[in-house]
Amino acid sequence: MRLGKFLAHAGIASRRRAEDLVRAGRVSVAGVTVRDPARDVDEGSAVAVDGKPVAGAEPHEFWALHKPAGVVSTAKDTHGRRTVLPLGCLLAVAGGLLTLPPSLPVVVTGLALLTAGFFAVHGVASGWVPARAHAGGVATGQAASLYLFTYYLGSSVFGSLAGPAWSQAAWPGVVALAVLLLSVTGGLSLVLRRTPTLL
Repeated sequence: MRLGKFLAHAGIASRRRAEDLVRAGRVSVAGVTVRDPARDVDEGSAVAVDGKPVAGAEPHEFWALHKPAGVVSTAKDTHGRRTVLPLGCLLAVAGGLLTLPPSLPVVVTGLALLTAGFFAVHGVASGWVPARAHAGGVATGQAASLYLFTYYLGSSVFGSLAGPAWSQAAWPGVVALAVLLLSVTGGLSLVLRRTPTLL
């Protein structure tokens, strides 16, 4: 095994950093300083860094997991997608409304809640689409691509409406638009609660 790789496998440093250590003259093999990271060594080569012996790579452990056909390990609904989605919308709406008062701590709290709610919804939805597609026997890549396409299409179309909303009613107009869209999303998520599960 190459000396740089040997040091990296032993946990001394990354492979690149290990090669730098060798070139800097800080590594010895059998008591002799070596500056070539491509030098072949093994666990019996008495490799040392700064005079301290290197024991070699830790033994690898391999774990096997039985996963029956048709089961996707990441599709387990541990926290209830059908619950998290509408709650995320509600959290985002509450956060948006909290940005309206003229108090900086309240506005910052509102932005934090809005962000957390939005990413809860987006994270759940973006993971749910390919998982449901897989469970339904549909190509997961196409389902995920379609989700992302509509996500960016929606942000482009409705994002462009934020300009007129600002022109008409300043920040409260933008918040009203966001609350409207989040409310529609929350309503759709409630409809999804009645959709038969495939997972």
